[in-house]
Amino acid sequence: MHFIHSSVYNCTIFMHNLLKKVVGGNFLKIFFYTLLFFPSTTSALTVSPAISDAQVENHDVIEKSIEVTNDSDSIRGYSIRVGSFSQLDDGTPNILDNTEYVSWFSGLPDFFELGPRENRKVTYFVTPNAPATGSYFFTLFVVETSRDAMSTNVQTNSTVASLLFLNVGKDNNQNLLVTSFVPKTTIVWSTPQKFIFEVKNSGKIFAIPQGELRIAPFFSNTIYAASLGVQKRVLPDFSRQYEVGWNPQGIWWSSLNPFRFGIFDVDLVLQNTEYSGSLRTRFILLSPSGILLVVIIILYTVWRFVYYKKSVV
Repeated sequence: MHFIHSSVYNCTIFMHNLLKKVVGGNFLKIFFYTLLFFPSTTSALTVSPAISDAQVENHDVIEKSIEVTNDSDSIRGYSIRVGSFSQLDDGTPNILDNTEYVSWFSGLPDFFELGPRENRKVTYFVTPNAPATGSYFFTLFVVETSRDAMSTNVQTNSTVASLLFLNVGKDNNQNLLVTSFVPKTTIVWSTPQKFIFEVKNSGKIFAIPQGELRIAPFFSNTIYAASLGVQKRVLPDFSRQYEVGWNPQGIWWSSLNPFRFGIFDVDLVLQNTEYSGSLRTRFILLSPSGILLVVIIILYTVWRFVYYKKSVV
C-alpha cells in the first residue's frame, strides 16, 4: 500500500496559493467541499461511494469497500493512497502529512488494472489505534497510474477521492445544540414551506441531526409531522445550517381546502442526542382564494350590519 507522498501535499498548497490570486478565498476549502457534496467522477474514472462513515471500537477490525470504474475505452492502471485530514477553526481542511492514522488501513492493493468500462469492488480493512475517543477523517485517493510511474512516484493522471468518516470509541453521545430555527419566508403563498435551522456539535464525534418538524394550525389540534431527512454531517466543535421543507399531502390539501390559509406553529424536535432540542417558529400561509374568501366574509358582515341597522330604524 502506498501512502500520500509529500509532493502531493506540496502541489496542493501550490495550487491553493496560485488560485487564491485568481479566484480568491480558500481553494482547499472549495476542493474538499466539492469532494463532500458532488459525485466522485472524472471523464475516465468513477469512485463510489463518494462519502461513507462507520462506528467502531478501538482496536476492532471493520471491513469497508469502494467501487472503482474505468470509464474509458482502454485498459487503465490504478493505485490507492490513503491520507488523513482534520479541520481548522475556519473550516479549511488540514491535510495531515503523516502515516500514523494511515497505518490503520490494510488490504488495499498496491496496483491493479481495469479493462474498458470494467469496474472492481475493492475491499479493505480498518483497525483503529486511536489515542482518544472521537471522529477521524480519511481520504482514499484512487490514482490513475502505471507500474513504471509508480516506481518514480510521479502521478500526472486522474485522481478521484472517497471520504471516510470514522467514529472511534464508546462515546456515542451526539451533543447537538439548536442555535437557530426560522422559516425561510415568514409569509408564503403556497407550499412547500422551507425552514432553516443551525446546530452546533459540542460532542466528540460527527453527527447527523435526526428528528422531525411538527406543524400545527394556530386554531386547530391537528399536527402534521415531517421527517427532517438531512444527510450532511456536522463535525465536532463546528456548527452547520440545514434547510428542510414541509409539503403537506392528502386530499384535504389537494381538493377539499381550496381556501387554505392561516397561521401555523412549527416545532423542531431532535431525537438523536441527549439534548432533546425543541424550538418553535411560526409562519403565515396565504392564498388568493383564501384572501378572496376573507374579503367576501368581511363585506357580507358589513352588509348584514348595515342592513340590520336600517331595518331597526
